[in-house]
Amino acid sequence: MYTTTMRTAFVLLILSVLIVTGKSAPTFELFECRSGQEFISNECNQCYCLNNGELVCQIQECVNKKFKNLENCRTGTVWRNNCNKCWCINSGTICTNNRCF
Repeated sequence: MYTTTMRTAFVLLILSVLIVTGKSAPTFELFECRSGQEFISNECNQCYCLNNGELVCQIQECVNKKFKNLENCRTGTVWRNNCNKCWCINSGTICTNNRCF
């Protein structure tokens, strides 16, 4: 059984680790597809948004461990990958497809 003191200590420990490592807790945001935007799905398939807000993607066979990990993300999670913004949606990871210099 956890006491209030133990819970507080655990929360402070987690916050300290996040601060020291420079990592922040994941944020959550719904993905919104705007007409004309281009994305990449699971670092494999090119995607774009239709006028009605629907996301359409190429369907290529993407078979590797990294692809499977990207498919199994927590829906709603948002993060940065270099200069691109990524979202976890029902079908996996979708990221803006900007060239990072």
